[in-house]
Amino acid sequence: MNNNVTIVEGCEFPKSDGVPAEEGKRLKQLKSYREKYKELLANYHVALKLGDSSKLKLALHGCMNASELLVCTAVNANKSVGFNQRHTLAEIFDAAKSNLWDTACNELVHIDVAKSEFGDIVTRKFGVGRTIIHDACCQLLKGAFRTRSFQYEGRCYGLRKKAVKLAVRDIKTALNSNLAWAATPHIDQFFRGFTAEGLAQVIPLPKTVITDYVMANYKKCHIQCHDAAFTPHQIDQIVSQAEKGIPEGFALSTVVAMQTLSHISWTGPARLFNWGGRFLILGATKEEVETAQKTLVADVQALCAGTFKFETTEAKQADQPVEFLGHLFLFGKNGLIVLPAHPEDLHKKVGEFESRALEYLNGPLKGEPDAKMQAHQFLHHMLIYAADWRRAFSECSPELADAFQDAVKRRVERTLAKFDLFVPFFFCDTGLNKDVQCEFPYGPAP
Repeated sequence: MNNNVTIVEGCEFPKSDGVPAEEGKRLKQLKSYREKYKELLANYHVALKLGDSSKLKLALHGCMNASELLVCTAVNANKSVGFNQRHTLAEIFDAAKSNLWDTACNELVHIDVAKSEFGDIVTRKFGVGRTIIHDACCQLLKGAFRTRSFQYEGRCYGLRKKAVKLAVRDIKTALNSNLAWAATPHIDQFFRGFTAEGLAQVIPLPKTVITDYVMANYKKCHIQCHDAAFTPHQIDQIVSQAEKGIPEGFALSTVVAMQTLSHISWTGPARLFNWGGRFLILGATKEEVETAQKTLVADVQALCAGTFKFETTEAKQADQPVEFLGHLFLFGKNGLIVLPAHPEDLHKKVGEFESRALEYLNGPLKGEPDAKMQAHQFLHHMLIYAADWRRAFSECSPELADAFQDAVKRRVERTLAKFDLFVPFFFCDTGLNKDVQCEFPYGPAP
């Protein structure tokens, strides 16, 4: 982050000049917009609670025709994204004008196609207008339903790690309460199963909005491919497949998916945990889990938001490893142990950062100040990644989690010592020291 700027309402302004005069006017206007925004949402939520279709339609029409909703939701969402993805207040105010609901669907959508070890990856980048519409739809839909007790993805909006931590903690409690059998079914390609006709029966938005914004229906696209191995025909096939259903990875799609699954009528003694299209069922007996899984299949197939293919798994005793939300739950001699499900990914990411640092330290520019600074940056990324991992997997066995973070620190220290590098000031909060070396847990480092 640039130290020469100040952040106001999620937007950057030069520190020395304060807030520019034109932006100051917009900030004052934003303050007045907030009152109207609260009033619009309050009327909408009252209409939802009453279940009066005519009042709901009137309240929804009022929200969608008010620039206050578009501006305020866009500003709120602006604060939670990375700086390189943020819009300026000028962009937000200029875009959030009348007819945006009709015109934003014509914005150019940039689609990138690339290969990865997990398969073909399709990423999308929207313009400011479509982004604002998505933010507004998210706000309208969040008030339209309540997450069920088995849904964890919506427990802490914008705080994914906190929601995962809560789910893992509840799973540990359930496993320790003699729920000895488990199954991990999932909906195959969940987001691609949604249809516009089905969603129109589930979410309180006009069908034109569902077609133009909720669904992956783009009128203008710019497709870019990052792999020469793809033929034009393959690219067209990949993009057409990705445009089925709702686009995965967007906040609006997540809210739509949660609202759809909230219609599952779950009852019975077995315990259900849900995140996206994945489920974990825990029960006291094998029969209890199998019955619960059959009930869940019927409930999912009855959802009218689309056509979903449910993949079941065989019920197994919980003394065998159970994987869910990137965690592995297993019983050892001393009771329940929780580990990262794929520790090789942790090693790989750390190795990538270290390799980039060594490229600068051993490359043509070795010894140059710029090369050392770039190496410092990647070594710092290693430390930040280890700390983030420690927080994300805070429910894992503390000794092993601490050992992983300490091992990354020792690895950075060895590199600093080998190339006679000083410890930069931005390393001061990472706890580096010159203690004895610590081997990597979870197997040998790459």
